[in-house]
Amino acid sequence: MSKEKIYKFTDPAKPAASLILLIKFEIVLALISVISSINELRVLTGIKNRNFASEEAMNSAANCSDIIEAVIGCIQLLLAGVVLIVFLRWMYRAAANNHAWRIENITQKPHWGWINYIIPFWSLVKPYEFFREIWNAVEFDKSEPAAWKKLPAPKCLKIYWTCFLISNILGRAVFRMTLKAESVDAMITVNSLNMLNEFVDIVLNMALIALIAGIMQRQKAFAAKVEDASQAVALPTADLTYLQQN
Repeated sequence: MSKEKIYKFTDPAKPAASLILLIKFEIVLALISVISSINELRVLTGIKNRNFASEEAMNSAANCSDIIEAVIGCIQLLLAGVVLIVFLRWMYRAAANNHAWRIENITQKPHWGWINYIIPFWSLVKPYEFFREIWNAVEFDKSEPAAWKKLPAPKCLKIYWTCFLISNILGRAVFRMTLKAESVDAMITVNSLNMLNEFVDIVLNMALIALIAGIMQRQKAFAAKVEDASQAVALPTADLTYLQQN
């Protein structure tokens, strides 16, 4: 018989604060990328309309724009890798806190947070349900142990997940169109879609910040209730989630 894993509570403030800071950097980079894309669009439109005084001026403007776009893209890629690592660690700890409190009727273990994102089709729904569980589990009440499962998802999660799905669709479309783009018109279309995707990512990241901050605040408040209960009834922390939360 396998032994049940015991999870420990971790203060959610520090990992959440670090992740939020990194996401804010992503938002700043996305805004810079939008500005760069506007310049790229200006160059492409100039090429299409033959607005450049000479071919040398046209090539110089195009090369300069391409270099800027490439540098920004590389920085975004590196930052996205760092954010992903911190995000997965934070997500695991946030889910583990609910298990540390032994909240009833939780259906997903902490490690399913990242697994949910990589399974085809499953990834369209399960990450959303995972976050909804993390958000609502702190509303646990022993008198109605299954009631929290029926609570709706917060608006920030709905916005985040909608933008996440749209961003993935746009991102794939941009990638495929980039590989086939040979004419100036095609490049203008790709550039326009990429700008739209950047705006979606900005909204996505703002909603994600609200989600992370909300989970942090809710877990800290629940932890304070648990601590108050332990002092009042002198029970070990592991048994406190079976008390009615008032």
